[in-house]
Amino acid sequence: MEALSHIQFVLAAPKNAENKFGGYKYRTAESILEAVKPLLNETGSSVTLSDDLVLVGDRYYVKATATLTCKSESFSVSAFAREALQQKGMVEPMLTGSSSSYARKYALNGLFAIDNSEQDPDTKDNRNYEPVEEVCRTGQVEAIEKLITESNSDKSVFCNYFSIKSISELKQKDHATAVKMLNAKIKNGAK
Repeated sequence: MEALSHIQFVLAAPKNAENKFGGYKYRTAESILEAVKPLLNETGSSVTLSDDLVLVGDRYYVKATATLTCKSESFSVSAFAREALQQKGMVEPMLTGSSSSYARKYALNGLFAIDNSEQDPDTKDNRNYEPVEEVCRTGQVEAIEKLITESNSDKSVFCNYFSIKSISELKQKDHATAVKMLNAKIKNGAK
């Protein structure tokens, strides 16, 4: 599926939520969806999410499925999260909702090949975590440069807007904004 390959190559899903108690940043299902929307529009694709409750032994798991559809093709990835027996300050529906959010995030991570580097709070001890502002990957930089050309934008104005000296310095956290902005300029220019 060409659309999925393109999205996996270009997508930047920043870790823009912060756990103040743990002192680390993380991404949410909502932030992944926000980052992928311009690429869905660009590729003529859509993404849907669904949940099922699955009983395994005496415990319930939420099975979240993320599906990308483009024309007549679709590709799905599922992920599971177990409901906690109890969580301080949460009623039972909140436990299910929390499990759903967690499972959906990992289904989206799998579908879009989002790398959970060792800075991911689920993969390491975060007591000494210091967030790093990562720059865009080569494919993302190439896609931005292509959009700049297609939109007849001035590279120096673009760089000044994001306070960078070259496109290769664009931060992951700014990628989705840049794509959205350039696609809007292309769309408005086509009218």
